[in-house]
Amino acid sequence: MDWKTTAKEINYTPNSQGYIWGTLHPDIVELAAQANIHGNWLNLAAGDGRYNELLIDSCESITALDLDQKALDRLAERLSLPQRNKVKLVAGDITTPLPFGDHQFDGCLSTGTLHFLKPDVLRTVFGEIFRVLRPQASLIMDFAVDIERECPDGSRYVIEDEPQFTLDEGKNLLADIFQNAQYDLRVGTVPDFPVNNFDLTYIFRCNVLSLLVVLP
Repeated sequence: MDWKTTAKEINYTPNSQGYIWGTLHPDIVELAAQANIHGNWLNLAAGDGRYNELLIDSCESITALDLDQKALDRLAERLSLPQRNKVKLVAGDITTPLPFGDHQFDGCLSTGTLHFLKPDVLRTVFGEIFRVLRPQASLIMDFAVDIERECPDGSRYVIEDEPQFTLDEGKNLLADIFQNAQYDLRVGTVPDFPVNNFDLTYIFRCNVLSLLVVLP
């Protein structure tokens, strides 16, 4: 199945892990601490809100967009009543034109999804991100590379049409996309993480590029 089908079939039932994809990656936490987080932010492909806590106290408002309404429902369950007044939930596909006006947001956070997109689609998505961000806006993002999904029998689980970027391919692609912006890039890892999604079980591991980008 392709990544959109996979995303819609994630089991967001509350579990002992808390967030479906585990704890926050330290590189994203450190970059968020350096970012100028204020005003109105877009949490793009927000999932169940794993990184929402990095924004919620500093922003006036957050718009959380995700393909899966179930993920947004889970995100909403995690919010306190005062926080719910600051967060707008939008079900939508990041590969289509974003349903927002030009220069609407002071920043964007996007984790766990952009690596699924082929380079031409990725460039289109970033064009939309740039369109909805204001000048000097910040973008906090990650980009998984060298991905492996190992099933219990030792075979590899592969998502249909996933590009499978190597570390160098990811770095070169992002350097080209952000050639007119300033950015801080960290190279980290995601150690073995067990995924149990209904009848699908595997160990996920990868290297990950984490970035704080400041637009011109």
